[in-house]
Amino acid sequence: MIDKITALFCLLFWPLFIAAQNTTSIDSTGLDKKAREIRKEQRQLAREQFSQQFIISLYAANAFINSSIRFEGPNSILSAQIDLEKHLGLSDNKMVYNGIFIYRITPRSGINVMYYKLNRRRDHILDRDIIFLGDTLKKGQVIGGYLNTSIVSFGYLLSILTEDKAFFGAFVNIYIAKITAGVNSELFNLRRSARYNAATPNFGIVASFELKKWLSISGGIGIFFMNTRYWSATFHDLQIMANLYPTKWLGLSIGYQVFDVKGSFPEEKFTTYINYNIRGPAVGLKFRF
Repeated sequence: MIDKITALFCLLFWPLFIAAQNTTSIDSTGLDKKAREIRKEQRQLAREQFSQQFIISLYAANAFINSSIRFEGPNSILSAQIDLEKHLGLSDNKMVYNGIFIYRITPRSGINVMYYKLNRRRDHILDRDIIFLGDTLKKGQVIGGYLNTSIVSFGYLLSILTEDKAFFGAFVNIYIAKITAGVNSELFNLRRSARYNAATPNFGIVASFELKKWLSISGGIGIFFMNTRYWSATFHDLQIMANLYPTKWLGLSIGYQVFDVKGSFPEEKFTTYINYNIRGPAVGLKFRF
């Protein structure tokens, strides 16, 4: 008897239950749709109120440079290790110029670009025998030693914090590095060089905080690691700046910069290891539009 009553109850009220569920689902869907529309309108309003921002920073750093190159033969037999400043006479202190470009397209997205180039060369009388890619360069020999570096990094910038007086963002860039170290001598018909070319992803953060209308601090750090059987690389770049703004669009910057590269790669029958470090105080100009 109870089973019959239960069955009759279900028969009578099940359609109502289904209708209630559908109504609840429709109401929930409607609420979700309305919330999405509100968020979309808020994002659209933020884009309309946001004026696209260009930030161009140009720096000159009084850099202290430490660079070396090492060649390792088969079976990990050490062929040579050369301190490019000590053994080839390259300057360990030089002005380095670089630039950074940030374009904020929307409140949340933008473009981040960094570039710098440094070439060093010097004719030098060797004060000891050195081995460069299997060639023995004798003491007293006059050679031209050089180290040329070109770095460009560009990619996508995601704004995490976008307050009026504070900005914090993360970027994913493609890092393209070209480093060439070599020696040559017209007298001895010598031309040898090791080339390090890399195109890798690079991850980092950039930030800027306004302390006063005429004063802000800014900085950034980028980092990348990769290690394979035949090729490895680590890249680090760091900068921190204090910026004084005599006008709304022009800033005067002073701070500190670091750039560091370590890598290994095959070169002829050797494995070549390169270590390249630049660091020092920097001054610059910052333009914002």
